[in-house]
Amino acid sequence: MDSGGVADIIGDGEQHTEGESARKKLKVEQVSREKDKTPAGNGKGKCSASSLLPVEEKNLFANFTFKRVLRADPSRKMAFLHGQFEKTANEDEEDSADGASKDAVVILEQSAFHLDHVEKMLAAGAKGDLEFQNDVYHNYRVFFPAEFNATKTTIIYPATQSHIEKFGQQPVYIVDESPDDYLNITLPSLQKSKRFDTKWVDNILDHEKETERIVFEDPDKESGFVLLPDLKWDGHNVDSLYLIALPHKRGIHSIRDLTSDHLTMLNKIKNEGTVRHFSLHVSSCFLWETHRGCC
Repeated sequence: MDSGGVADIIGDGEQHTEGESARKKLKVEQVSREKDKTPAGNGKGKCSASSLLPVEEKNLFANFTFKRVLRADPSRKMAFLHGQFEKTANEDEEDSADGASKDAVVILEQSAFHLDHVEKMLAAGAKGDLEFQNDVYHNYRVFFPAEFNATKTTIIYPATQSHIEKFGQQPVYIVDESPDDYLNITLPSLQKSKRFDTKWVDNILDHEKETERIVFEDPDKESGFVLLPDLKWDGHNVDSLYLIALPHKRGIHSIRDLTSDHLTMLNKIKNEGTVRHFSLHVSSCFLWETHRGCC
């Protein structure tokens, strides 16, 4: 199967026990890309973000029915929810032909503090209650004005059963995989799997979606890539930098497909994603490859 690589650049200001300063992470993640593509914008069973959630809508979830909590991640202050949106008459007419789902996955994440807004936040008038005091330590539950309490929200709609399963609570296993295991077990499974929809990758590389979000693009077919913010990043706070780089090179299924021939591409991704655009020293960044089956 012909495929195109996708490299994610991810950063999160994680503190290290060795006393290092917070370091951004640079992640390279490969996803298979089908050569045979369905043109975007055919309208079949698709609902654009603008038609689903207009900017001027006061309540973005007015037509949303909550079903269940798929998973909660207290350490990252995130919640993954499953629900359904009521469809418009136009959507019902389109979906009757292809049976598209009205299910949705909603990802809620508490945004990182913007350090340049902290002074304004403190001066805006905070209200709260003292929960306990011990010597010089005072613990309050404080409520700041709404403009400082934005919650980063990602909506996947229409969501497939694979999306729902992906963000649900799942057991985690560590597996020792030999090169032969990859060739005989993992790779055939990835080639046949329909779980990982990579149409979004095609849309970006073909400039059909998210063109306004592109930070940088190197059009070289062998070592070029598209660089843009990942959905996990708020797009503002560099301390939580999280970018994604989508290589133009085809045929990369996972880390096992990387060779010395890809070093030029990997180095360009690291340098463009840190030094040139975000004034970060390369020594403060991590670049790693995620096994395709982990995505």
